[in-house]
Amino acid sequence: MKSTASIDYVDVSSGGETGDDVDTVAPATPAPLVQDDAASPLLVSADIHAVMLGLWASGLRCVIVYALAPAIGAAGPLAVGTALVIQVAGAAISVSGARSLWRRRERGYCVYALIAVLACLCAVAALLAPAPIATRGRT
Repeated sequence: MKSTASIDYVDVSSGGETGDDVDTVAPATPAPLVQDDAASPLLVSADIHAVMLGLWASGLRCVIVYALAPAIGAAGPLAVGTALVIQVAGAAISVSGARSLWRRRERGYCVYALIAVLACLCAVAALLAPAPIATRGRT
């Protein structure tokens, strides 16, 4: 028979309350939460956020170029330049996130790679196309 070592506490108090709770049982500590596979689709990795940021940057560029720049007049070319920088930075971040997902073979990595490629194509098209603000109103 195997025995285990244990410590027995003896109450040596005079019967009054001493504030010493040696005889009480400590509450059980909860087990650490373990992420199971069923809950993992609810959590989104930073790489997926990076790919989505590329889409947001592309949308922001469109809003700046086609809505904001014509409305602000003389500062329009500056807004278009800023929009192009935002587009290129968003595409780079998107490619970085898609590359990380591709290397880890995360679920849906092909879709995120396609989204990153589309963000890059939008950036190239924006860089090659003339800005609409430059041709407006000139004859």
